[in-house]
Amino acid sequence: KLRVRIAGRGADALALASIVDGAGYDTHLQLLDTDDIETAHAAGLRSVQPLSTPSELTTTYDDAWTAFVLLFHDQDWEVPLLQQALEGPAFYIGAVGSQRTHERRVRALLEAETNAADIDRIHGPIGLVSSLRDASMLAVSTLAEIIEYFPGKARAAPVKTAYILLAAGASSRFSDGDKLLADLDGLPVLERAGASVNADEDVLRLAVIAPTDDARRHWLRKSGWRVVENPDTREGQSTSLRAGLKALESEQDVEQVVILLGDMPNIPASHVQSLIRCADIPDISAIMSQSDGVLTPPALFKRHHFNALGALEGDRGAKALFLGLQSGTLSVDLSPDLAVDVDTLEDLNRLRETVNA
Repeated sequence: KLRVRIAGRGADALALASIVDGAGYDTHLQLLDTDDIETAHAAGLRSVQPLSTPSELTTTYDDAWTAFVLLFHDQDWEVPLLQQALEGPAFYIGAVGSQRTHERRVRALLEAETNAADIDRIHGPIGLVSSLRDASMLAVSTLAEIIEYFPGKARAAPVKTAYILLAAGASSRFSDGDKLLADLDGLPVLERAGASVNADEDVLRLAVIAPTDDARRHWLRKSGWRVVENPDTREGQSTSLRAGLKALESEQDVEQVVILLGDMPNIPASHVQSLIRCADIPDISAIMSQSDGVLTPPALFKRHHFNALGALEGDRGAKALFLGLQSGTLSVDLSPDLAVDVDTLEDLNRLRETVNA
């Protein structure tokens, strides 16, 4: 659901907050002046936060469905508020003012050592209609622009997504047979990992295995996965990723791929869908999960990254490419209890205890 965080003062901030709240969207208002705060409360706005000093900004909780709008003409506040927003995953960051005002603001951000690629995320001037002075018209114009960029809006032609499930590992550290076929609450670990893709979803699902993995092949085909063989599994995970991408070469309508691991059985389908929704954010082309500050699969990459992914070598996976990108990346939080993988029998037993609990 769309969430709009507004920092500002005066009629512009109050008008935008009222229109967003009236439309039923989650509205969070940050105000400097006491009179504005009283007016906001009188108008029935529930989430109103006072701003105290630029050096002590309150923690924000922006996510990939948050739009941040700055309605300030005060450089002491503009720079820290925009820097704070740029540190998060908000899909839209906008700042009020003319083109000349925005150019001045950009120079101030650069002087404050803000990354130029991050500054490019800022929309300025804001709104679909330029040079509006009426607060209500500016509010409507700004909300319209936010909706234009909102990643959750309906698409006339949905992006076609393919899934690659890497399931060719040798289970060398697992002391009780094949870890991917081990039972976890009545189902093999591999089948649980594959369930992170909705079964009723009409999409291309590729699972990469070693040529001798007949038992894994059985479970995967039973679950609706198209099996791809990787004869070079001993040369590292990159070879499995390459095999999956090679199988996509003839699928020219596939615009992005989600990469999953067969030994991560706790990934919910809702998290995978979150990655896909975030891929609608303009200029975002690579997304990874993040658990306790550590990047982890699942990951999503747009098609123009496929060649670079296929060029990885050894045990280097998608994370190596992600870390090397200068822009266009985003990470989506994943709870540590969902990010677990099964490498040893002890890992599996801990998961069994969690499931039983």
